[in-house]
Amino acid sequence: MMKYRHWFWDFDGTLFNTYPRICRAFQKSLADAGIFEETADILPRLKQSLETATKAYGARFNVPPEVLLAGYHRHSEEEGLETMQPYPGMKAFLQLVIDQGGFNYLYTHRGESLFKALKNEDIEGCFIDIVTSLDGFPGKPAPDALLFMMNKHGLNPMECVMVGDRTIDLYAGLNAGMNAICLDPDGFCPPVDGVPVYHSYKDITGAFEE
Repeated sequence: MMKYRHWFWDFDGTLFNTYPRICRAFQKSLADAGIFEETADILPRLKQSLETATKAYGARFNVPPEVLLAGYHRHSEEEGLETMQPYPGMKAFLQLVIDQGGFNYLYTHRGESLFKALKNEDIEGCFIDIVTSLDGFPGKPAPDALLFMMNKHGLNPMECVMVGDRTIDLYAGLNAGMNAICLDPDGFCPPVDGVPVYHSYKDITGAFEE
């Protein structure tokens, strides 16, 4: 029997391994401003949030964060779908949820490119509902988007779980009154009290059953 019936998923770093691509786009934005940083320095900040990274480097190099953010968005779609790779076992796990009578939802800060990635992997039909940056909700960890979907579908928050690789994902779920699971394939997420941590879809199967 499933421990949770309604699974809410983050996209970047949770369903798809896109952080190398995100990091390269941010490096290009920094380079536009005459700043050259290594991936090892950039990635931990990006793994907190894009806002964290733009503010940190903006303050460090006296560059307005909005300039770095605009540069990131300018470069973020320069690469093709080949650098938006699903994590091993992801598609099988989404199908397992469905096969056991559960439902998948998607909540991401990504925009239009999300739908291209889902279609490319033929998994757009795995999700009951999807909220992206195009929908205009406050960003994570604000719970607004999750509360909207729970209300829209008449869900009991105790039957819901938010799965993500960053603390902002986890706190978005907790702030919405639902459960949270940290799926952290790259080992960057600091612990959050009461939230179990898994490093692969094989491992997360342990959270699937009572």
